[in-house]
Amino acid sequence: MVATLPGRTVGLGLITEQLLVDLGVTRSSYAELNLWATFLGALFLFGTGPALDRSLRWTTTVVLATFSGAVFWLAHLPGPGLLLPVLILTRGLGQSSLSLSAVAIVGKSFKKKLSTAMGIFAVATSLLFVAAIPSVDSLLGQLGWRNVWIILAAVILGISLLVAFLIRDPQAQNGHGEDDETATGMPFREALRSPAFWVLTIGIGIYYFAFTGITLFSESLVVSLDFSKDIRNWFLAIMMFSGLASNLYCGWLAQRISVLNIFGGAMIIFAACLIGFPLASGSIGLISTVAVALGIGSGAVTVIFFAGFADLFGKRHLGKIQGVAQTMTVASSGTGPLIFARSFESSGSYSSVFFTLAPLALLVGIWALCHQRRNTFPEKRSKPAH
Repeated sequence: MVATLPGRTVGLGLITEQLLVDLGVTRSSYAELNLWATFLGALFLFGTGPALDRSLRWTTTVVLATFSGAVFWLAHLPGPGLLLPVLILTRGLGQSSLSLSAVAIVGKSFKKKLSTAMGIFAVATSLLFVAAIPSVDSLLGQLGWRNVWIILAAVILGISLLVAFLIRDPQAQNGHGEDDETATGMPFREALRSPAFWVLTIGIGIYYFAFTGITLFSESLVVSLDFSKDIRNWFLAIMMFSGLASNLYCGWLAQRISVLNIFGGAMIIFAACLIGFPLASGSIGLISTVAVALGIGSGAVTVIFFAGFADLFGKRHLGKIQGVAQTMTVASSGTGPLIFARSFESSGSYSSVFFTLAPLALLVGIWALCHQRRNTFPEKRSKPAH
């Protein structure tokens, strides 16, 4: 998952200023190209999902190798002429396909205590990102963005070789025997007709729509609430540490109660946070409470996003099912910051966005709590006659 950094907004954000000067691209043009690349890159998931269901090992290997090539290509780009296709590849292979591959590896590899494994995975991923981002940023100041991106391309290629040698397809390991959980699961089209799928997908879409806007414009947000911009780092730190604790607790809790109940509670907490932002203006106590609650809600949503689809729909078509959900999530992540920016430009505040999203998040939370999970996916596929 950490190898997705050069394809994520936070990774590209590290090189944005150097890239704009080097390629002679205006900020507005780059923002527009990046938005299109995010949307078009999300379409890669419609191919990656089914491919992961066929071969987890080789699909992930190919995604890593081709993503390495895209990062290397970006590092050697002479001008802005081919920037859009390179960004599409970078977003599609890194932010979209590789993220899905990482989640699928964990989702398909654990037969028991999947939610606990996903909680640990979420914590480990967060800590590694915390270590990787400043390290890459430091190298950028010393070596320049092109050299650092070449190094990252080589690292990603090396990871692809490790995946090829170390990862095994669960289907091949189990031989579709008695304990083969990858042979069970709800049919793809039936999963898309399930209310549970849309509860998770719509709710996670609302979460990422708001969360990307909050984090991308975090400094502007705290200043608009009458705080010093120095509060931003403190707010993000509180949110991160409460989120890590929530990852672990919700991973453990999901073994004991329905993931939809956890998700419903998380969305209600998230709705309260959205309302809390405008009300916290000038109050350190309130903004601290919002930071803690946002971390708790975010940690829960992350774990359910990673583990919920496998828990509700089984593993047979997990790649395709989660691929559709992640496509919508990527689209909402790209749209959210744009709406946040336009709200601030028109009113000097983000309050209208918060007051619009809060009731939607609340409704999804109530929907999740009211929805009764039905364990309807079919039994294991029958083995062919010998």
